[in-house]
Amino acid sequence: MRRNRFEKVDDVQDDAITLELAPEGDAEMARVHVPATVRPAGEEGDGMDVSEALGKKDAFRGAIRLANTLKAPVVVMGPDAAWDEAWGDLYTPV
Repeated sequence: MRRNRFEKVDDVQDDAITLELAPEGDAEMARVHVPATVRPAGEEGDGMDVSEALGKKDAFRGAIRLANTLKAPVVVMGPDAAWDEAWGDLYTPV
């Protein structure tokens, strides 16, 4: 079975759901950033929605659920050490 692949980024992206690992230095926490550009038309708000700090597993699951619902990609921001290999592979585009 093919493993999922996630692009590693340095900043929150305007065209993707960004999973931010280890905000504020806590390696077990993460946040999910959802830009207005990927939310359904007509939904209130024109800026970036950011979740509260969540356990990183819960944040990952929430980002995937949102991505499937909104048909948007998920990218990952944060230290490599905070990534859980069971979730798939991280890659940096060349």
